[in-house]
Amino acid sequence: MVSSESFRLSQQVLKEFVDNDMNIVWPTIGDNPKNLEDNLKKANVFNKGYKIHLICAYCSYERSLKNNLDRFDKTKRLIPKHTLEKMFNNHPLDAFDKLSQNEIFKNAYIVNTDVNQNADGSWEDPRIVYKSDDTIDFIENKKKESE
Repeated sequence: MVSSESFRLSQQVLKEFVDNDMNIVWPTIGDNPKNLEDNLKKANVFNKGYKIHLICAYCSYERSLKNNLDRFDKTKRLIPKHTLEKMFNNHPLDAFDKLSQNEIFKNAYIVNTDVNQNADGSWEDPRIVYKSDDTIDFIENKKKESE
């Protein structure tokens, strides 16, 4: 869930970094391709010659629910379940697919962050499961993994 204050701050930071020719990693849900492109236009990234890489950090709905509860246990911060459902109902992978076909992005990647915790408490590394020059069908591979 993104508050209006958080949204305004992220817009301000993006514009300030672009105005000062700085590199930036700009986290956004990206479930609305038009809004993302409009925000990049407002920040003037196209006129400044930025090379934009699109990265979708993906995890399953089930893992998102578990992570949400784990975060609540540690921080008492809980994202309402209906908010998570709404994000997944907006089909982030469909939005990624539309965005990745846009010429404004130099490269596009899907990183599977649905990883397991090791016995020693460390976490498995996320895996790149799609690069724009590959032909990996992420959804089909995910279905095969779960069978």
